[in-house]
Amino acid sequence: MSIACSSLVSQRFLPSILGDYTNAYPKVAIDLVTGISEDIKREHKNYHVCIIRGQKLKETVSELLFEDPLYMFDTEPFPEDKLKERPLISFKSDDSMHELVDNWLYHHQEDIQPIKMLHVDQIETCKQFMQQGLGMAVLPKSVSDGLMKNYPHIPLRLEGKPVTRDTWVCYQEGVRRLPQVDQFLSALFNKKFL
Repeated sequence: MSIACSSLVSQRFLPSILGDYTNAYPKVAIDLVTGISEDIKREHKNYHVCIIRGQKLKETVSELLFEDPLYMFDTEPFPEDKLKERPLISFKSDDSMHELVDNWLYHHQEDIQPIKMLHVDQIETCKQFMQQGLGMAVLPKSVSDGLMKNYPHIPLRLEGKPVTRDTWVCYQEGVRRLPQVDQFLSALFNKKFL
C-alpha cells in the first residue's frame, strides 16, 4: 500500500495510526512519502492514499479528516486599541496556507502590521523563533499544544468564522476494494485528531 502524507500530519498523527495498523496487519508492505501538500497533489496518482492540507483534490474521492483552526502567537500581548507592529515568522508550506494568512492580515491591517518577514523551513523552527521573542507566528491548533496557556495568542477569524487549515484524505474511486487500503482508511476515520 502506498501513502503520501503532509509533513505535519506525518509528524503529529501518523506514527500512532501506522503503529496500530502494522500491529494489526504485519504482512502489509507500506510505501510512505511525506512532504508538502502541493508536491503530493502533483503526484497523487502514484499513491493509494494521499493525506493533504489545504484544498481537496477535485479528481479524487476526498473526505475531510479535520479542520485545524489557525492562531497568531507572540511573546508580546495583542493590544485592543492600538496597532501591533512586529516581525512575522513564517514556515515553508504550500501557497494555500500563505494565502489564508495574507488574506487575514489584509482584513486586519488596522490592528496588526508585520514590519518584516522571517522565513524558516519547518513549523517547529517557526515555533522556536516565536518562543524566543523574534516575532509573531501563525500556527495551526494541531501544533500549538503547550503554547495556548503560555503565550499571548488570538484566533484567526473572518466574518465571525474561524480560519482553518483543512486536512483531507484523498484516493481514487475503487481503491477501497483493496482490503489493506480499506482497513487503513477505516483506521484514519476512527482517529480523533483534535
